[in-house]
Amino acid sequence: MNIFIDTGPLYAFFDQNDQHNRWTGEQFAKLTQPLITCEAVIAETVFLMLGTGIDPDKLFEFAQREHLQILPVLEKPETLERIREIINTYSNLPASFADACLVHMTENKPRSKILTLDNHFTIYRTSEGKPLSLIFP
Repeated sequence: MNIFIDTGPLYAFFDQNDQHNRWTGEQFAKLTQPLITCEAVIAETVFLMLGTGIDPDKLFEFAQREHLQILPVLEKPETLERIREIINTYSNLPASFADACLVHMTENKPRSKILTLDNHFTIYRTSEGKPLSLIFP
């Protein structure tokens, strides 16, 4: 099973003062395989870390120790179209670029789950109209 991670829990893991730090650590401890994410989530996480004085080197070291796999998302032109479609479909929320990338990534990996703190993921659906499988507090 693939576990895709969103910005919220990734950031919370590194912020000892975050209300979800403990929950996120408990989830990480249960996992036997590396978490998977995309560049957009990394960009959001680094931005939050820098804004709160947390050294982003911790995130990079976490990835280098192979606890986190960062996959490229925009390799094919049709991928950009699907991400655009997701953002437009959920513009009322709004859906972020990172969220749309994660939705797309799960569509291509059966039996995957998204580790998130964002309740928007309870609303998002796959291209087939199915709800996403989540790990959510």
